[in-house]
Amino acid sequence: MHLRLDLRSFLPSFVVVKSADSHDSKEARTVCAGVNSGEICVFDKAYVDFKHLYELHVRGVFWVTRAKTNMKYEVMGQHSASKGNILRDEVIKLTGVRTSKWHPRELRLIEAMVEVDGKMKKMIFISNNLRTPYLI
Repeated sequence: MHLRLDLRSFLPSFVVVKSADSHDSKEARTVCAGVNSGEICVFDKAYVDFKHLYELHVRGVFWVTRAKTNMKYEVMGQHSASKGNILRDEVIKLTGVRTSKWHPRELRLIEAMVEVDGKMKKMIFISNNLRTPYLI
C-alpha cells in the first residue's frame, strides 16, 4: 500500500493498493502527482529515486527521506550547528555518476539520534529543504 496522508485532517488523501511485484520507488510519481508547491513529502528510503526527487524539487515540493548507506556525496558546508540530538546538519552535493546527473542541486544531510522502539538510534536523513532551521 502506498499512501498520501493529509496532515490537516490526518486522513488518507490518496491510496494505491497493489501486489509487491514492483519496487516502491515506481509508485512514488503516482502517489505524489497531486502534491502542491510548498508541501512536504516524507518518504521511506525505499522511495529514493533521485530523478523523481529532483522533479519534486522543480515543482517546489519539499521532501525528506532517509539516506541510503551507499549514497556518494561531497560535503559543501555546514547548514546549522549541532544541537541536542542533531549530530550534524550539512549541505551536500551528490557525486555518484547517475545520481549527480539526476539531482544536480545541493541537498541537506542531517544525522540525528532518533528514538526507535524505545532505544536511541543514529539515522541519516536527506532533504531538498535548505530553508528550515531544523527538520527533525
